[in-house]
Amino acid sequence: MGQPADWGPMATKIPVTKYFRPFVPPLPPGTKIHNDLYWDVYIYRPYCRLLERVGVYLYNRVVNRFEIGVQDKAYNARIHGPYCPWRYYGTKKDTKLMDVKLCDLRAWFSRRDKSIGGIANAAVKSFYRFEHYYFDHYLINLVRFLLYPRFFLRFVLFAYLLGIILFYDEIPASVARYHW
Repeated sequence: MGQPADWGPMATKIPVTKYFRPFVPPLPPGTKIHNDLYWDVYIYRPYCRLLERVGVYLYNRVVNRFEIGVQDKAYNARIHGPYCPWRYYGTKKDTKLMDVKLCDLRAWFSRRDKSIGGIANAAVKSFYRFEHYYFDHYLINLVRFLLYPRFFLRFVLFAYLLGIILFYDEIPASVARYHW
């Protein structure tokens, strides 16, 4: 059965092929296209390739220019050893924000890197410092227990069930309405 003549070029079985032909490898001769192969070869692969290329383009043109996630410029492997993302590798440590006097606050802010990459690197460094101080130890502490949701929810569920078990007899008294 043929297609009606007024459907035009959009009525072809494979409308995406012309645009994505450079991305799709040619099929071996004699290959029969069934639904799974049609979806994989003519829709899934080209669009995934397109998304991959867009991601690479955005990384190379946008993210890479801000130097986000790059090692510290003052880091030297021969001097400092293995790279620790929470450690400061500069020559002279600056004063902490909590120790800065109000009269020196403007000068302290002027020494900070206020570019997008500098802000992102400071956020990454503070995240790794927090993770190193509280999560990366062999002793389990309360912060890991409270901040990881699965542990916290298990604790809350356990406490709720334990409260129901221990105080099951007192539940009706707490719900009852008393009219004085």
